[in-house]
Amino acid sequence: MKKAITCLALTLSLSTITAQTLNFVNKTDKPIARSASSVALDGDFIYVSNGFSGTNQFTSEIETYIVNADTWSFLQTTTPTIAKRYGNAEILAGNLYLFNGETTGGLANDKLEIVNLLSGNLTVSAIVNPNPVINGGSAALGDFFMVFGGCTSKFNATYSNKLYRLSPFGNWVQLADMPVALETKGKAIYGNGNNSKLYVFGGYNETNKIAENFETVATTGSLSLNNWLNVAETGTKLFEGKQFNANKYAQFNAFSSVVASQEPSNICWLISDQITSDSTSDLYLNFDTKDGFNNGALFEAYIITNWTGNIATSSKTLLNAAISNSGTPASYATNFTNSGTISLAGFTTNFRVAFKYTGGYLPVQKTTAFQVDNVRVYKSFSSNSIYIYDVASNSWTTSNTTMSQPISAHSVAINSFDFNATDIYVTGDYDNQTFVGVFNTFNDSFTTLNQTNMVGRRHHASEIWNNKLYLFGGNTTPSITSVLSSTQSADLPSLSNGSFDMNQQVGFYPNPAIEAIILQDEIIFANIYSIDGKKIDISLNGNEINISNLSTGIYLFEGVTKNGTTISKKLIKK
Repeated sequence: MKKAITCLALTLSLSTITAQTLNFVNKTDKPIARSASSVALDGDFIYVSNGFSGTNQFTSEIETYIVNADTWSFLQTTTPTIAKRYGNAEILAGNLYLFNGETTGGLANDKLEIVNLLSGNLTVSAIVNPNPVINGGSAALGDFFMVFGGCTSKFNATYSNKLYRLSPFGNWVQLADMPVALETKGKAIYGNGNNSKLYVFGGYNETNKIAENFETVATTGSLSLNNWLNVAETGTKLFEGKQFNANKYAQFNAFSSVVASQEPSNICWLISDQITSDSTSDLYLNFDTKDGFNNGALFEAYIITNWTGNIATSSKTLLNAAISNSGTPASYATNFTNSGTISLAGFTTNFRVAFKYTGGYLPVQKTTAFQVDNVRVYKSFSSNSIYIYDVASNSWTTSNTTMSQPISAHSVAINSFDFNATDIYVTGDYDNQTFVGVFNTFNDSFTTLNQTNMVGRRHHASEIWNNKLYLFGGNTTPSITSVLSSTQSADLPSLSNGSFDMNQQVGFYPNPAIEAIILQDEIIFANIYSIDGKKIDISLNGNEINISNLSTGIYLFEGVTKNGTTISKKLIKK
């Protein structure tokens, strides 16, 4: 009978979700507009960590959102966290765990930082992350964290399909590989005993067609590189290989201090090998440039669609790319400028990427030095699949249910305070930035939801508190200047089987607890189980259960009410 009632409740909930439109309302903005932050929930507090801002590629701040007060503050730590973006955050027993993410120089962070949320004390685990990644997923599951997917090198287009179980002591245990290597996000669902599952939604990866960082070039004489052409259209000067601070790149500079070597016109091309595409390829170009001693020379990026062997007679298409133009006349720009993501979707036959320098001494001197580096042509892939990891069998399956579209740069959220929660919400997408959907793990169904007033966003953070979905920050374009400070919330439909108002604390209180929990009047019988399903011996003294002998961690509370209903809740022992 109990099972039939549960199924009926689930059916009613699903019909509510199908018809539901989520209406987002604005809350107090974050103190710092940031994207690619990590987020974790602890009671009435949500912690938003790291990411990038409009002025800093990597940030170290931890912002604290007090949900029921709709206010923000900063968590002060004994030492700053590692400045990073696209990292992970999880909370267990009053500690915030920060790991993975991209740091200065594009490197993946291999440290595990542990922040005590009461004292702000920050320690770093002595155990190094065996598989540091950027923009991977993580999910709390009992006294462990599941860590999965991510990118290990954007330039080399290498992505991870690894799954690890991370203990709060910093131990990493490798589990079964994911079906696909992706940057992705997911959440875990608690089951009876060992019947717990991790659900991973969509994700993103790339495959390189060309990847050239010029690290093999000689730094004397004209640049010579396999599969690249260095061609002077006017003048005699060619691109050269150069190095600064251990980084190599290609450079053209029309300047000469020797008058006899000063040429009236310098037009030179650096041309890639032939690239073969097809009509279904999602191809993109990305590169970096830097200018120095800028006095008006020109640097451009082109596509050559029919290379004849002669640059003058080949067909050329100018690309809309961001090119470094610091205007600095007496030195070099401080940093490289990224071109932005340039779509090559219209070029479906054989083509080449080319860089053109135009300068010289006549009619006026235009001899700006231009550097180009990290040239990539790559094919992108986004998934609409849902991947499911079964804890008991240590194996993955791919759900027969697919999402209504491929998604990437998204966020996922679940009511993590409810053991019975079955609904996982997916928000945002790289392109469709107001995307909202919900996956019901009970019947393996995905529903795309309508929304109103949602601020479109990608690379944002989300959490569920008191049956409300909260969205934090994010960005809207590849430029770091598009970061958002926006915080929004939307009421959710009643969850399927036993969600509760955290302010009412149905069943028992307090939660988290240290010494004991107090059963509320409607509870007449109770049991406590470890996360792996083992029953814990307890003694009930009136309406109080002593839990002082339990180890710090997460447990399952099951109580029976006066009317015979069984409720299940997560119990957090501090």
